[in-house]
Amino acid sequence: MVKLKINKWVLTPHAVDKIFERKISMLELEQLILNPDQIIEQGPKFVFVKKFLKRKDNNIAAVIIEK
Repeated sequence: MVKLKINKWVLTPHAVDKIFERKISMLELEQLILNPDQIIEQGPKFVFVKKFLKRKDNNIAAVIIEK
């Protein structure tokens, strides 16, 4: 699994909008970032994926850019 050394996380306005739209809790967001089930590398970006069985949409994904 890819390990990123990120000291600070910054959410874009788009990410914040999607968090509210999809009713993603801060606990779910933290679990996604700190303990993803899968990390997919796409050039300079990484897609973090986490499955949440209690959510009807199951998977939550986030696009992460390391700067």
